[in-house]
Amino acid sequence: MLEKIKARLNIPASVTVYDQEITDLIEHAKFDMLEGGVPQSMIDAETAPVINTIAMFVKIQMADDSKESTRFEKLYEQSVFRLSLMTEEG
Repeated sequence: MLEKIKARLNIPASVTVYDQEITDLIEHAKFDMLEGGVPQSMIDAETAPVINTIAMFVKIQMADDSKESTRFEKLYEQSVFRLSLMTEEG
């Protein structure tokens, strides 16, 4: 998943200085999504919507300006809510 998130953040695979921070944020996002009602099996499946939601969480934490952070936070919350309403079958 690290590689997919880095790609969404436009961080080349060869740049590894942020890998530990991003890995920690990925785990935090998974926990937050679980607490938000997203089924564990859906998180584990790492579908495109889940990966996009996690990428938004990471962008929030790594954003340089508050406008960008606020925009991604709203999108993240909406995405978690939508994922929480989905059944595990889709």
